[in-house]
This record gives sequence, structure tokens and C-alpha cells, in this order.
Amino acid sequence: MRFRLLGPMRIQVNGSPVKVTAPKQRTVLAMLLARAGHVVPIRSLVSEVWDERPPRSAVANLRTYLMQLRKLLPDEEWLVTSDVGYLLRVGPEEFDLFEFEALSARGRQALARRDLGAAEEAFTRALALWDGTAAEDVPLGPTLREVVARLTEHYLGVVEEHADVQLALGKNATAATRLREVIGQYPLRERLHAQLMVALYRSGDVVGALDAFGAARRILADELGIDPGPDLRRLQQAILRRDTALLTPDRDVPAVPVDDGRPRPRLLPRAPMVFVGRSAELAGLHTVLYGGPGPSVVALHGPGGAGKSALALKAAHGVADRYPDGQLYVDLQGSTPGLPPLRPAEVLGRFLRALGVPPGEVPAAPAEAATHYQSLLADRRVLVVLDNAVGAAQVGPLLPAGGGCAALVTSRAALTTVDAVPIAVGMLDEADSVRLLALLASQERVSAEVEAAAEIARWCGYHPLALRIAGARLAGRAPTGHSPGSACGWATSSGGWTSSRRPTCGCAPASRSGTER
Repeated sequence: MRFRLLGPMRIQVNGSPVKVTAPKQRTVLAMLLARAGHVVPIRSLVSEVWDERPPRSAVANLRTYLMQLRKLLPDEEWLVTSDVGYLLRVGPEEFDLFEFEALSARGRQALARRDLGAAEEAFTRALALWDGTAAEDVPLGPTLREVVARLTEHYLGVVEEHADVQLALGKNATAATRLREVIGQYPLRERLHAQLMVALYRSGDVVGALDAFGAARRILADELGIDPGPDLRRLQQAILRRDTALLTPDRDVPAVPVDDGRPRPRLLPRAPMVFVGRSAELAGLHTVLYGGPGPSVVALHGPGGAGKSALALKAAHGVADRYPDGQLYVDLQGSTPGLPPLRPAEVLGRFLRALGVPPGEVPAAPAEAATHYQSLLADRRVLVVLDNAVGAAQVGPLLPAGGGCAALVTSRAALTTVDAVPIAVGMLDEADSVRLLALLASQERVSAEVEAAAEIARWCGYHPLALRIAGARLAGRAPTGHSPGSACGWATSSGGWTSSRRPTCGCAPASRSGTER
């Protein structure tokens, strides 16, 4: 039996592939694999498959999926049923994830002994197990998204460690080839760009090394609105000086410590796929989050729907590599209709469990839990994202005191009693509003009707949420070939979306009142 999760999910029985075609059944199997050897509660499986809207038949459907899955396995002992859930028995040699974790640990142990040959072999074998993004063909729910984020971070860490070893061994061309490939997939990790610059410089390609810096600078500016960090800038200056010290491989590779076994949670939700503007706000965020003496705290505030959460996640993903001990995230529900704001004690329990405290050992007293939380963060570099806060009292106990940590808070009202750098998040300008519509509804469509797109942006008040609603509706409605500004256009100045003359073409995104939320 063979299970693969590092890429497309695969099962092999006696060397022959077994297909799991139903999407929900694939999600169930991926959950069991992600927790292989542990019982996965039924409620967790239901939540993963149907998110927050399970049908009444969810449990019955789940049992059907598991029964069908059991038929695919050669022995019923693989899948064990308990009173509360299901457990998948998988041996260390039968699951690519277990192999990857064992080989990467072996590579780090070899580094600790300064055995670079053994480290390179172990890292090479570990990376060869990857065939794309983890669980890339599986519909992901909230838990699996976190699992995939954690595995991706682990993978990139091994890539960087592997590159360090290859550079120490003088295998510069080999390292450069792999680094270019990975940078193409993950272009925002500055350490990868730095390693590529060193590999090219040591190969004698000074121009290529400087071009690699230029490419990194353009990507960071375009995607995050920031300049390269101090390490990249210092490396560029050393290459410009033709610094001979860069040519000498450091065979001690001191940058990779032995894994201490402590959990490194990766709880950030996915970064926004569609994002425009906010260059000034991003620059301010990165200035704070890139860290100085003491813990860094920045608080975004602005009206509902202005894009505070999207901005926070964009920034958090951009600096995640600065916080290698983990990223904690929670939606505090301070502005969620129908849901009460989370209590700090509840969030502390979540964070403590994510940091490795067994559920039965989480302190019940809020003050004791807060003390334990601060103790765990004291010697770590962790980024804490507190989204949708209702006020300073909710946020205070969750802010890290450790000097290597940082916190990013979002709220509608400014948190004036919290010791944080405040950044106001307002509406977009017209140019960015039109760009957002183009990304959502297609560039060709907006280019064909520029004036109409600008009119929509104005009717939306340049409000990001209203623009997203408008763009999404436009994307789902085919254009009818009418001319811009006509009575059946996207919007008209005489009445627009609020006119009693409702457009018959289907291009009007929403009523004006429907977008002002």
C-alpha cells in the first residue's frame, strides 16, 4: 500500500493505482491522511467537506464516502472506526509525507554533525518526493488549507537548507537551476533570491547575479509595494564591489540549527488572489513588521468592507519568512453579524494548542493561560494576526511580549489604548478601483468600456467590497455588445443602478443600495 499527498493525491495497491474520483471522498481521504495514525472526529470531517453549511444528510453521506473508501483498500484494518470518528493506519514507509519528514530531519541531523554529503543526500531524497503543491487536486476545507500551508512552508524551508548545503559544497550551477524553478513558484521569499544571487556570483555570472536582484526588487515592488530587505541590499552591494569573501563557500553552514521539535504553527489563511493598490499602507506595514528592538505591533482600522483583512493577509504572507517559528491567526468576530466576539480566554486556548500544549494541559484560568502563552513566545519569532477585533480589551491579552514577535490587528475603530502603530485603511482611488474591476471581470471587457468601468467605480464610492460585488456579477454575465454609456450599459449617468429603467442586458452589477455595506 502506498499513499501520496505531496502533489496530486494518489493511492497504489500492489503497485497499481487506485482512483478516488468523487471530490468529497477525496477531501475525506486527505483529512484522514493529514491525521494518519490519529482519530479524526466525525464533526471535523463534516466541517471539512461542507464547511459551515452541512446538509441534514451530512453524517449519512460521510458514512457512504467512508464505506466506498473502505472497499478500495485491500484490508479493512487500514481504516478503523471508533465511537467518535475514523483512523487511517499508515506505516512510515507507506506515506510520502512521513518519508519527507523523516528525510528532512535526517538532513538536519547531518548538518548538526557538519556532514554535508549526508545532508545533501537526505535533502535531495526528501525534495524528490514532491510532485507539485500538497494535495493539489483535493477540494480543501479550513483544516486542509492550514495543513497545505504548513507543508508548503516546510517544503520551502528544506529547499533553502538544501541550497545552503549545495553552495557550501561548491555545487553552484546545480543550486541555481533548482532555485530558479522554485522562485518561479514562490517569488516572494527573499532568502531564495539571495541564494540564487550567491550561486550565480560564485559561478562567475556577475551580471546574472545583479539581474536576479533586479528581478527580486521588481517582484517585491509589484506584489507587495516594498523594497528588498537589508540582507538582499547588502548582498547586492557586495556583488557590485566584487567582494571576494562571497566566493569562498562556508562549509560549516551555520545557519541551520537542529530542529528542536517544537510546533511551528502556520495558521494564516490564503493570501488574497485579487489585490490592487495599498502601496503606502503595505510599505508602512512592512516597516513595522520587519522588526526592530522589542515586539512590533501594527493596527489597521477603517470602515467595514474597506479591505483591512485582505491587506493584513497580504502583508503577513509577505513577511512570514521573518517569523520562522510560526504564524498565528484568529478571526475575533468583532464585526460578524449574528456571532458574539471571541473571548480572549478562548483564543488563548486555541493558540496554546497550536503552540504544542496538549489540550488537557491548557490552563483553565485566563490569567494563567496568558502567562503560559507569553512564556512560550518569549524566545520565539512568531507573527500573530488578530483579525476583526472589537476593542482593545479583546486584543490586549493576545499581543506577544517577546522581542522577536510581532502582531497585526484589524478593527473598524482605531484601538487608541493599544500600544501599536495605527494605519488607516480607506477607499481605493479611481485608478485602482478600475484595476480591481478589470481583474474580476476581465481586462478586455474593462478596456473596451473604460468610461463605463469608471462610472461603476464612482457609483461604488471606490468601496472595495462594493467593487468586488460588482466585478463578480459582471464576470458572471456576458457582455451584449452594446456601446459604452448606452441605456443598457454597465451604468449610466441618468439614473444608473438606481434608475427605474433596469438594464435588460444583465450587466448592471447591483443596486446602489445593495453595495453600500
